[in-house]
Amino acid sequence: MRNVMNTQSSKVVIQLIDGRLSRKRLEFVRKHVSKLELLTDRISEIRVSLRMDGGTESSKVCEISVSVPGKNLFVSKKSDTFEESVDLSVNALKHQLESWKATIARQSRSVRGSIES
Repeated sequence: MRNVMNTQSSKVVIQLIDGRLSRKRLEFVRKHVSKLELLTDRISEIRVSLRMDGGTESSKVCEISVSVPGKNLFVSKKSDTFEESVDLSVNALKHQLESWKATIARQSRSVRGSIES
């Protein structure tokens, strides 16, 4: 099942591979993924993929890819529940986005400094 949601600044695609996505789980994913958009308005697309990985107990996988200018950020986390996998993935992506923003800010200062020289 695939669900596409457009937000103010980006397109969010949520996909469950080999299964059905309950309304409750869909809302959980939307709520948590929307936190990423609070970090920057430069996100053009977020893709979330939920899937089972084998028959092990901790086999719920969440993969999230975030498209920002000049970079595609990606994380994949596995745990006992989809909700925990989503939480882990969103937290990891928050760190990646903060790092990306710091890099962009450094580059911007560097360009401004070279122009002023």
